[in-house]
Parts: sequence; C-alpha cells; structure tokens
Amino acid sequence: MPKILDNVRGRAIEAAREIMLRDGYDAMTVRLISRRIGIGLGTLYNYFPAKEYLAAAVMIEDWNALVEQYQALPAFDEPLAAVRALFENVRTFSARFRLSWDQYGKHRSDKPFREKFHPQLVRQIADTLTPRLPEGAVKAVPTLPWFLAETCIRLGADENVKFEDLVPVLNRLL
Repeated sequence: MPKILDNVRGRAIEAAREIMLRDGYDAMTVRLISRRIGIGLGTLYNYFPAKEYLAAAVMIEDWNALVEQYQALPAFDEPLAAVRALFENVRTFSARFRLSWDQYGKHRSDKPFREKFHPQLVRQIADTLTPRLPEGAVKAVPTLPWFLAETCIRLGADENVKFEDLVPVLNRLL
C-alpha cells in the first residue's frame, strides 16, 4: 500500500517561502526542501518538476493572497485610488521577494519561465482592475487595464519610483 503523505505541496511551499524570504532564491534548493519536510527528493519532484516551479508556487500563492486583499477592498471613489492600491500591492510583493527576484533574474535559463508567467500576471491584474475603472475610459481605450497592469508591475517593482511620479500621466489617462 502506498504511503500517504499529508499536505506535501503546502509544506514544501512554506519551507521554500521561509528560505526564499530569508536567504533568497539561490539558497532554496529542491534537495534542501525535501530534507526539511522529511520526504524523498523524487517525491517532491512529483509535485514540482524543477526549482523554478517551487519558487513560482511560493510567489503565486503570496500574490494571490494580495489580489484577494485588493478585491476585498471597498469600491474606490476615484479610479486613481484603485490604481494606487494596486501599485502598492505590487510594491509590497516586490519588496518582500526583492532578494529572490534579484537572484532569480541572474539565471538566463529562467527567462522562458518568466516569459510564460508574466502574461498571466498581467491578465490577472488587468481583469482585477477593469471593474474599478470608469466604463467610458475602458470603452474608449480597451487596452487601458492592460497598460495600467503592466505599468504597476514594472514601476511598482522599482523601489526608486514613487506612485506620485505617475500621477500626472495617470490623471491624463483616467
């Protein structure tokens, strides 16, 4: 009879999160995680075929929690406030994973992996933002939510950019 393992995926994600936040992406290995949670390396590879997938699972879980918080916010009186809240969520997420992002970006082999998930992230943010924007603005410029999502991702992750720097442009768009 096969051995039943409790919540391997969740325990692996939690162990990986702890290492990534403390020591970064480079320090987190599938072998280390398997030892930490007391399972065989092959078993963990059944859940995550590569280190990148485990790291992505950590980040996706944390990002989804931020999206849920954003969606739970009351309706905004102004579209600029909706964009600001989204920008701040991206900023919070990026700051939390800054060390891992910096290390992750150094790996050339990770580029196709990032390219696979980035469009999904933009779509998720755009879909979350769309109902919070003026209907007329979205009808006039259907790509507006996509543009704002990409702007929040790119500039929200840059710790040198302040939201106030974007306000003049956003006021013209919205």
